Amino acid sequence: MVTTTNVLGGGVAFNEWRPSSTSVDYNGDCEAFGEEDTYIEIVNTSDAAIDIGGYKFNYFESGQGAQAVAHTVPNGVVLQPGETYTLV
Repeated sequence: MVTTTNVLGGGVAFNEWRPSSTSVDYNGDCEAFGEEDTYIEIVNTSDAAIDIGGYKFNYFESGQGAQAVAHTVPNGVVLQPGETYTLV
């Protein structure tokens, strides 16, 4: 089972993430800045299945002063123990 201290609640935790960068080309596309280099992954750290349908990932756009929804997990998405969900 995955060991982490990033538990959000109910056994769902941030597993990996990579913010966009102005100086590093993480994915090898010769562009150091862009959404293609950005991802977030959550993991089910519990011993039971967790329904993550409806979870929302927000972002804050610098200079705009407000958050916006970047992605809503579709209804019916269930993470089994140890399973991950990745948003690129």
